[in-house]
Amino acid sequence: MPFDGLSPIVCGVLGYVSIILYDLNNVTHNNDRMQSLYTVGAGLIGLAFFSTVLPGLSEPNSLPAAVRVIAGILALGFFVLLIYLTFITGGRTNWKVKDVKKRWWEKDLVTTGAYALCRHPSVWVMFFFCLLLIPAANLDPWYATIFSVCGLLLAMYEDINVFPVLMRGYNAYKDTTPFLFPTKESIRRCFKGKKAK
Repeated sequence: MPFDGLSPIVCGVLGYVSIILYDLNNVTHNNDRMQSLYTVGAGLIGLAFFSTVLPGLSEPNSLPAAVRVIAGILALGFFVLLIYLTFITGGRTNWKVKDVKKRWWEKDLVTTGAYALCRHPSVWVMFFFCLLLIPAANLDPWYATIFSVCGLLLAMYEDINVFPVLMRGYNAYKDTTPFLFPTKESIRRCFKGKKAK
């Protein structure tokens, strides 16, 4: 294992800090040299996960093999969903526009599908991904907790300090769509494919 002790946690936390610095730069300084911080952060988080998950796949545990396989398949599904929600549906676009605020402002705000349920569905996806990795790959429950909490804290920071500044219509979206816990109205909107008003 490339890490010992708390190093994967430190690596993962540094990844989240890197993403926060990327967001802070986009809102305040708009320094081109700091645009790679998002990629660095995502890479550090990925490294922290895979350095603990890959060795854990071959380690025995007391669960039946079928439970581990089912949890692993579900975890893989949540991983794909996390990539989809973070980089495809809600990802950064139009890199040819140099001005970061203009780049984000011109992007259409996604308010349908999972983003009609709540403003930060990736927090839930990350939580279930981490939870499923505990039986599937012997992920330490502390790692799962810390990575999930870091994802929640990042979403809270972006919801208050970043998205209202950079994304056109985000404040109106906040008025109609819950932060994290879906409501009856947001569930109905999600399944009917309607946009938040």
